[in-house]
Amino acid sequence: MAIVSIICIGLISSISTNNFFPVINRRVLIISHKGSNGNNGVPNSLQSLKSTSRLKPNYIEVDVRYTKDHQFVVMHDDNLKSLTGKNLKPEQATLEQLEKITMKAVGHQTKITSFQKYANYAWNHGQKLLVEIKTPSISQKYESLSKVFLSKYGKSLVKHHDLIHSLNQGLINSIHKKDPNLKVGFIISYNTESLPHKGNNFYTIEYSTLDNELVGTVHRQGKRIFAWTSDDALSMHWLSVMNVDGIITDYPQKLKTILKTPGRFYYNQALLFYMLNIRQIY
Repeated sequence: MAIVSIICIGLISSISTNNFFPVINRRVLIISHKGSNGNNGVPNSLQSLKSTSRLKPNYIEVDVRYTKDHQFVVMHDDNLKSLTGKNLKPEQATLEQLEKITMKAVGHQTKITSFQKYANYAWNHGQKLLVEIKTPSISQKYESLSKVFLSKYGKSLVKHHDLIHSLNQGLINSIHKKDPNLKVGFIISYNTESLPHKGNNFYTIEYSTLDNELVGTVHRQGKRIFAWTSDDALSMHWLSVMNVDGIITDYPQKLKTILKTPGRFYYNQALLFYMLNIRQIY
């Protein structure tokens, strides 16, 4: 009983004070994953962009791919089969051909859209973008891809304070070298002790692998860290007190509500809830 009492006192003490834990000192940016806010439209479409932009997230993340005729289309997958039923890669068709194809997802349907139309809508409505450039294959020469992309959109992206990130560090280095004014980031699928220092203004890292040491390392480099993709209230609470700079989510409205909650959990409280694996806070 004595041991149990000591443990209980320690837990009460740990959740009632914040003296030995990091202080929350950063404003967390809300980033809509694939332009979605729940099931408000087909992800990565003009349809969902129009709906989600009314919420005014800090950024809307969008995936783009190269087409056969050297244009850019809004598309996440390297094959259209899951969204359209067509066994076709974006780089195997022209933009004109792709824009005639209908996508279906989460109870909605709409046409595939060009990145130009998507970006124009965002820019005309004051919506900042986080653009993920997908590379078709290992054989794709990222130097030529970055050259074409920057010639079409570089100046406009800088003008509207948009961001670019990619899983391809070579592509990011190429973009940074060609236009240092563009803010670029490297997407990392897991926490790693060896972060590339050159050519990146920020890192986008899978949220479940994050810890305070990594967040601190990135900030000591003078760079930002974005967490992806957090969709439940538990992880949103946890990330919001870890001093990450932004949270990428399919539910930006939910995240917005959590960030506005008075008396939001301190780091130690969020840690306790996380460790106890509580799945629902609201």
